[in-house]
Amino acid sequence: MPIATSEILECARFQPEAEMRNRLVERFSLAEATRHIPEDVRARSERSLRETRASMTRLTRGMASGLIRLVEETLDRLGLEPRVELLIDPTERINAGAYGILGDSGKHLISLTAGIVKQLTDEQLRCVLGHEIGHNAYGHAQFAEDICLIYRDEDGVPELLGSHMFVLERLQEFSADRAGLVAVNNNVTTSASMLLHVHTGLGPKDIHLDLDAFTDEIARLEAFDIPDRLGRESHPLLPLRIRALQIFAANPDDEEGVMELARMMDFEARDEAVVHNRNLLLAGGLLAAHADSDDELADDEREHLVELILPFSDDPEVLLQSVGTIDQAADLFTASATWIRENVGPERYEFMGKLISVVLCDDKVHEGEVQFLKQAAAELEIPFSWVEKKLAGFSERASREKGVPRAFGLRK
Repeated sequence: MPIATSEILECARFQPEAEMRNRLVERFSLAEATRHIPEDVRARSERSLRETRASMTRLTRGMASGLIRLVEETLDRLGLEPRVELLIDPTERINAGAYGILGDSGKHLISLTAGIVKQLTDEQLRCVLGHEIGHNAYGHAQFAEDICLIYRDEDGVPELLGSHMFVLERLQEFSADRAGLVAVNNNVTTSASMLLHVHTGLGPKDIHLDLDAFTDEIARLEAFDIPDRLGRESHPLLPLRIRALQIFAANPDDEEGVMELARMMDFEARDEAVVHNRNLLLAGGLLAAHADSDDELADDEREHLVELILPFSDDPEVLLQSVGTIDQAADLFTASATWIRENVGPERYEFMGKLISVVLCDDKVHEGEVQFLKQAAAELEIPFSWVEKKLAGFSERASREKGVPRAFGLRK
């Protein structure tokens, strides 16, 4: 059934999250793939959900009237019908979960641990419930389930989509945090203290929240400079989430301010050596792909370039689109080749091999491509005889059918 949302929730939603999800649906044809999930696969997923529901206790008004009242009041504040199935997980962990909306019933399926119910105040619990209801209402839980069912085979989620999903999941948390904030009438202190309790596992007697002092932690995070680690986190770091709530409460339209926080966790190369490695492959790959005089890139070339850049970025397609002209690519390549020639040892042969692999995407070597490889070898101080041996070592393969041209082709 369609996801039940409301005007209140749509106004609160972090729009870059909604836009990114739409782009991924289109880029990876996820809507079509979802329609073709086999019925037996859906049935197994539904059975698994029933098993989860059976393993926890369902709370009713007769058992826990106060909690049910809190949930229904939260739904009302978010402009939704008072439909919920609330499960209790009998552990002392401080946590909660959203499992989506149950079939035609329209009920939100939410779980709370015994620990979170015991540790938090009613208003903090209302914030937790708003957060989880937001996940359901925005379709986050269902989208994650569909991805798992689409890519259920042993290969799993494609690496490029997986990289994008880390970014999307962090943006989804910003949207859900906003729903939680709305559920407590935009009380940032309540929302921030709830997040602090959940993240640390500490109770009210152990924590006193100084919002201004705590958001100073953002500067400390920047100093760590570990994008390869942070880029694989599914949740934004706590100081970023709290600062994002402050921004939203002060100015709901300041989406760029929150995006600046989100970008702190994007996986982008920052170390000088890694940046030059990336730029060499980025610019050199584009120049190699265009050296056969084709103005457009074929699908196999596009996919290969994305694979080359993916280890350096969670959005390699944006990087490829950022280089707009042949002159721009040439200048970028020369700058990075110079740095690598002066600072890198035998590894530069590996980079050269990757540029050769771009040339050989169509199983042919054109005169323009040979000239590019000669120039690249000279700039990297690699004997061209080494390149010639590599080219000779590749056997002829059947030509691949060319696909739709890429959007990041260079202009002459």
